[in-house]
Amino acid sequence: MTYQKLQKELFDRIEIQAKIGNSSNTLVAMRNFDNDNSRCLTSVFFLSQTKVVSEIQKFTEELQVADNRQYYYPVFSLHITIQNIRNENIQPLFNQEDIDMTKQVFAKIIPKHKPIKCHLKGLFELPTSISIRGYTDESLKDLVLDLKRELISVGVPDNKKYASDSIFFCNSTICRYQVQPNDKFFEIVRRNKNRDFDAVDINEVSLMTTNAVADQKYTNIINSIPLASPNFF
Repeated sequence: MTYQKLQKELFDRIEIQAKIGNSSNTLVAMRNFDNDNSRCLTSVFFLSQTKVVSEIQKFTEELQVADNRQYYYPVFSLHITIQNIRNENIQPLFNQEDIDMTKQVFAKIIPKHKPIKCHLKGLFELPTSISIRGYTDESLKDLVLDLKRELISVGVPDNKKYASDSIFFCNSTICRYQVQPNDKFFEIVRRNKNRDFDAVDINEVSLMTTNAVADQKYTNIINSIPLASPNFF
């Protein structure tokens, strides 16, 4: 079985478990995200300079017309999470020492890995959000496991819960629910369940502190580290 098929099985399993209230993943609670004052420490690949942005915008605009009560990510905030360090919380679950140690880890590990091709296709439905699914080869697993091991060794382990410790996928959240969406919203989601948004090359990783929706005014990019040139391998 290919790694992409394993990723799809995991996406599907998480969706099913979440629908019956048995999610093994950490979920962001439904609330008002305007001026959200939670903070997290995480690492991402920003989508703002990629060709997929226009396709994502078309879709989110359609959703927004159907239900404008939800929080829709603006272009700046669109991203793929690579590795969480500390999940969002009103009282930050990290300090400056954690940031400094994490910065050293990323400077050491990221340049050792090659860029990752990520195919953004299909929707990932959770009880409080809609994301786009991202499929990769095992190079994502290699990067994530290297980061996790090194973060543990310096005393700053990832504090999120995950459904698997060997299968990792990408996803890009495009909408967080502030209230329960209406029927028209979910009808659009159903029609676009398998929509293909195209592929991106993840060629750098940005370490940052931000809030639950990566709002630009609350985002501090600590550094952005390129992955190794493909010619390096």
